[in-house]
Amino acid sequence: MSDYQILTVEQTTGGGLALRRKDVDEVVSPGASPVITAASGFPLILGDAAEGRKFLSVRIPFDPAQAGAGDPSPSNIRKLTPRTPAFYRCGANLYTGAGDTPNTGYNAQGVIGASSMGIRITDHIPVSGESEVVLLIWGAPSTNRAVRAGAYDAEGTMLNGGALILDGGGPSGFFIYRVTLPAGTATIRVSLYGPLNLGVYAGSAAESLTLTLPDGSVGGGVWDPVNGTLTVDRLYKSLDGTERWSSGGTSGTDKAYFYLVIGAGGSVVNGSGICSHFMPVNITGSTTDVGQRIVNSSADNARLLIRPENVAAADVDIFKDWLAAQAAANTPVQVCWKLAEPAVYTVDAGTVAALSGVNTLFHDAWESGAGYDVAAEYVQDTGAAIEAANADTRAMIGEASGETASRSLAVGEYVTVGAALYRVTAAIAEGETLVPGSNVVETTVGAELVRLAGMLAQ
Repeated sequence: MSDYQILTVEQTTGGGLALRRKDVDEVVSPGASPVITAASGFPLILGDAAEGRKFLSVRIPFDPAQAGAGDPSPSNIRKLTPRTPAFYRCGANLYTGAGDTPNTGYNAQGVIGASSMGIRITDHIPVSGESEVVLLIWGAPSTNRAVRAGAYDAEGTMLNGGALILDGGGPSGFFIYRVTLPAGTATIRVSLYGPLNLGVYAGSAAESLTLTLPDGSVGGGVWDPVNGTLTVDRLYKSLDGTERWSSGGTSGTDKAYFYLVIGAGGSVVNGSGICSHFMPVNITGSTTDVGQRIVNSSADNARLLIRPENVAAADVDIFKDWLAAQAAANTPVQVCWKLAEPAVYTVDAGTVAALSGVNTLFHDAWESGAGYDVAAEYVQDTGAAIEAANADTRAMIGEASGETASRSLAVGEYVTVGAALYRVTAAIAEGETLVPGSNVVETTVGAELVRLAGMLAQ
């Protein structure tokens, strides 16, 4: 029952008018609740979002970027870079992959010619009416990462005086570029290293959002730019030798490792550390393995343990001097570890409303492998929700079935096939085919209510 009442004017039995006080729910039908749905993927492509409706949530997972390959060591430093993810909401992918020309691309002067470096160039990609497109490029790491794009008018004349030179950045094999198109642009062509994948997304990305980290200790987590939340599940620290290091392990000068208290209360996931200079090992009091370990100690303090080369001949001051020298050389020892209980921060929120048609969501903190998909909750377009003939909705009307009966069906039962409702008119054995007009008849809920009402009235 509504908390509000309104006055209504009604005609009495005698033909006069009278004022009546009624609950609002008796007079105004409540609006239908929107259909909320969820999806995930990378990039996440939604074709059924209600235009203009705000996204309810967007979840973007991220970790620090780690350069290089192989086991980290002082001779194979794999730098960690904390990320500040950027979120993009664009339109449909305009690139189909058709018409690519292998071993051909733009040169530094913007002229198309043959290439022996595995470069390919796309055919003309229609972008008429767009002022900006977003290029999403991903694939295996490669040093051949130059990406160039040319803008053309409807007559095929290049408008930008030569190809746009886009820096491919590092060798991660994942890049995002926002490209402002000259006025009158009808098509673009993109040349890039052959094995890389390409998406050219329409729709302004002006609403793209970038995370501002609350402090320098954030190593990773899940960011929701719509609700303004940051769930931090990894912490980060860059070492410079000024920390309060202690030695642990055997007594005397023969120390097994050095340790640093990084938290209290047993708040870390044991063995979860990733490091720029040391690989994870199971450090104990008598260990000889070189490496690092994150552990909740018996003193109920979370600790970072490091055992470098020749630790027995070193002491804490020598180790701290080495850390300081690494930092001075711009190759500091960096470490990131996972929290047992994530911390939630409030960050700036942005309003992101669905575009008309296709909506494509992605972020620039993606890495190859599982765990980096975008997840979103959104209002589904009403027509799309109806056309989808959701199985859960159909199940309230009749049992879902294929064209072949999965069980024996008796006369009078109802089944749905696709978006259609059928009434069984002749007994059907398991495995038999449903044949409209023979053993089933297509109907609607309304028609069946009328039919049943008529039967009851006889």
